[in-house]
Amino acid sequence: MLHVACRYAQTETVRYLTGLHVNVDAQDKNLDTALHIACWQGSARIVQVLLKAGAGSSSRLLKNEDGETALHVASSRGNLDCVRCLIANGGGENSKLGLDDPDKWGNTALHLAIRRRYSQVAMLLLHAGAEFDLRNCVSFVELTRRFIRISASYFLLFSLGTPRSTLPAARAS
Repeated sequence: MLHVACRYAQTETVRYLTGLHVNVDAQDKNLDTALHIACWQGSARIVQVLLKAGAGSSSRLLKNEDGETALHVASSRGNLDCVRCLIANGGGENSKLGLDDPDKWGNTALHLAIRRRYSQVAMLLLHAGAEFDLRNCVSFVELTRRFIRISASYFLLFSLGTPRSTLPAARAS
């Protein structure tokens, strides 16, 4: 029931069901949690409700049949507000949030955001501490080339007053 409410973006129904203390970490036949579905739909409000209801670190790190966490799903769909919610509720710890967890093809959330050209999502993941130089099953070169294309946005991150001295410099391929 919770999965269906998330799929149809029924925020009040999700709020009601979580008030009844349903298992927010339950997985469907594709191993998706309600959090996966809310991230797929791009409903940051539902993501917030689920996180407040206890979709804790275990739910954030549960993987579906493709090996994706909720962060993978939100990043691959370019759902910036959902990514923000997940990062804000991850405590800022890379291991707790799963920033660099690979899916079954070796892609991290950052790989997926860059591959699909969601530069704002990529910048947010980098700012949160995602590793830049992890390889996926395709190649590191693809990630580097795409990252260089969005380097102007990378520069804007600093000009907006959110510098992060540990971000790596873009490398030439």
